Parts: sequence; C-alpha cells; structure tokens
Amino acid sequence: MDYRDIEIFLEISRTHNITKAAENLFLSQTSVSHRLKRLEAELGAPLITRQRGMRSLEFTPRGEAFIPLAKRWMDLYKEVEICINGPEMTLSIGAIHSVNPGFLYPLIQRMIQEKHGLTIYLSQMSSIDLYKAIENQQIDIGFVGFRYHRPHVHVRPILRQTLCVVSQSPNFCPNTVISPQELDPQLEIYSYWGPEYQAWHDRRWSPAFRPCVVTDSMSNVSLLLSGGDYWSILPSNLAFDLVQTSNLKMYQLSDPPPERVCYMITHQFPKAGHKQAINIFNQILAQTENEHHELPLQI
Repeated sequence: MDYRDIEIFLEISRTHNITKAAENLFLSQTSVSHRLKRLEAELGAPLITRQRGMRSLEFTPRGEAFIPLAKRWMDLYKEVEICINGPEMTLSIGAIHSVNPGFLYPLIQRMIQEKHGLTIYLSQMSSIDLYKAIENQQIDIGFVGFRYHRPHVHVRPILRQTLCVVSQSPNFCPNTVISPQELDPQLEIYSYWGPEYQAWHDRRWSPAFRPCVVTDSMSNVSLLLSGGDYWSILPSNLAFDLVQTSNLKMYQLSDPPPERVCYMITHQFPKAGHKQAINIFNQILAQTENEHHELPLQI
C-alpha cells in the first residue's frame, strides 16, 4: 500500500471533491483519479460512488469503513519513519506559564547549540497536569509551582522567586515599598503562587473579600492592570518583564510573602530510550548552577 495513495484518499475524504483534493495536494486531477483507482484495485472494492453531476462525492460502505483505517495506517507509517529516520533522542519538557524564562530558555538553547542530536518538545501546562503527565510518562521533565505527592514522581526544588506588587494606580505612595494594608483586596487581580503564598494571603486579607479577577494567564494580568487602581502580586521576574513594556510600576511589600519555590519533577523510572536525553539536560543544568550561582537558586 502506497503512502501517496493513502494521502490522496484521506484528502478526498476531507474535501469530498477530487478536483479540490488535487488542488490541495498540488497534483493533477488525472493523477489523483488514477491513484484512487489503483488503491481501489488493491483493496478489491470501490471506495467512492461515481455518478455524473454530483458536486460532492459519496463514499461506498467500504469507503466509509476504510477512512478510519487509512488514518491509523498513516499515523503508523509516520511513526515508523520517525523511528527509522528521525532523531536518535527526544526530550519532552513541560512547564507552568510562570517559570522564569531566564532560567528555562537558556538551558534549552544550550542543548540546541551543543548539537546533541535530539529533538525537544516543549509544552505549557498547569502544575497538576504536569504531575499527571510525569506519572503517566507522557513527558520527561516538568517544572511546577508546588509539591504534590504522586507515585514514582521525584520532586526537586530548583528555583526561588521573590513576589512583589505590580500596579498602574496613581494613588499608590511614591515609595517603592508598600504595606499590604494599603492594598484593597477587592481590586486585586489574583494568581495562585502555591500553598505557602495562599496561607500568607489569607492572613493579610479576609477570604470574605474576594479579588475582582482570578486568573493564571500573565497576558490577562497585563491587560487588566492597564487602568484604574487594580494591583497584582507576581514573581519578580514576571513583574520586571511587564514593567519594561508598560506603564506599570513594581513595589516591594513591607511584609512580604514567602519566596515562591519552583520544582523540577521527573519519573523515578524514566523510559529507557529517554534516559540519555534526561542525563544531558541534568548535566547542562549542573553546569548552569556552577556558572551562575544566582540562577537557579538551590534550596
């Protein structure tokens, strides 16, 4: 069974039109029709109903049944190609949105520059989803915002981040230090920074005073802080990035919350084919720790 024949059949199944399928695949209509007939001959049954005047193709029962099989065949073909001709190693990394880009991205860039012959898959997830993904071995390395016990998941503290206030309010004092008592909890754009932070937050402001917005998106925070007396507490690296590109100001808290700790998580028993890539990442991480003592900050 030919890859190109299956590709053409699947495009026909998507468009229900041979002319359109030919255009999308940059082939002639004659070539598409010929390959479709060849596939039908190989399968020993017609796949489409051929009637004059029909603007949209209809599939025979055999054709309808073959569509999901063709998709699975195509997926398997691609997996075999990757296995034979793809990179020798792959590394899947997941991180929460607020992990310091100045920490994670240089590590990845260094792995790329050193040409270890691997492909890196980088994704963004919540901490809970990252723990589940590591436990199920869907990713190799995760960076999360809090400890959470899961079977066979190794948790290592990797980075400390101070928290500060960001606001555009003209009513704040001109000093760079602000007291929690000066902040109206009902004007807060709230993000969750872990259980220690939440305990500190609940001691400073009664849970009865709910924030006006709760979000885990930094783009939302930036937009919502663009007017009025709204404020938010953010890791200093994220706050600094926002201040550089807007009219926002940063304030230190006179009674600050505990430093936020980020953790690196890995599976206790990584897949055999991924161990080398994980070891390379750990080696580069160790080199970074030796070269730059301030990033990451070990605990």
